[in-house]
Amino acid sequence: MRSRLLMLLTASLSAFTPVWASETDTAAEEPGLYLGLAWYHRDGPYISQSATTIMPVGDYEGDRLLLRGDTFGMRLFTAGPVKFNAIVLNDLLSFTAEDAVTPSLQKLDDRRDSWNGGLEASWKITPQDTFRIAAMTDVLGRHKSTLASVHANHVFSIEKSYTQIVPRVTWTYFQEGFMDYYFGVSAAEATRSGIAEYHPEAGSRLDLGLTIAQPLSRDLVLFADGAWKKFSTDMEASPMTDQRNYFELSAGVLYNVKSLF
Repeated sequence: MRSRLLMLLTASLSAFTPVWASETDTAAEEPGLYLGLAWYHRDGPYISQSATTIMPVGDYEGDRLLLRGDTFGMRLFTAGPVKFNAIVLNDLLSFTAEDAVTPSLQKLDDRRDSWNGGLEASWKITPQDTFRIAAMTDVLGRHKSTLASVHANHVFSIEKSYTQIVPRVTWTYFQEGFMDYYFGVSAAEATRSGIAEYHPEAGSRLDLGLTIAQPLSRDLVLFADGAWKKFSTDMEASPMTDQRNYFELSAGVLYNVKSLF
């Protein structure tokens, strides 16, 4: 349980981009550093392992550094409309054997969340549309594999209320080592638990999400976020799961701490 709660502390706002400040206000030229707290709920992907907690959240993108939910990064260089970043992010997956619902699953090894580091290219196609591609590898040596992702989001702004509605889509490719670490059953685990040995092939996941942000003042923002995630079929065949899709929900408040200085 402890490792799962630590994993949830870095869960993602994903697409939040505060742009409601007046374009005529010179202070709006400086990016805000938004920090806050959120209620978070995840259902799955492991059998009967959902979680609800309170977590810190944040959002910032300056000339050199960025914080985007569970992604931390540094700007390497800019080529026209494309920004190239070095990033590190949490894969937000963990399995705690002692919390499993059956004695056989309780005899499996824990799966701990890892951190993946790599390169990202981010292209702001229009002021409302962002496209990103990224390639990363496991920096903690847990799943010992690489992954690649493609992401797009669009910002709908309601002018009178400064409300933002941000739909997003992300597709991620996972190498075989990632899928095997999180959803496979090793020979030793099979012997110990009686569960059949299982080794999935490389897989992918489709994420569809929506963020709604409503400013209460120039520096205080309420938000709600939901995401539906679906893995490829190899994950569904794992004896550790009973479905290949799951969802995440969060809601909370953010404050621009730069306004304090």
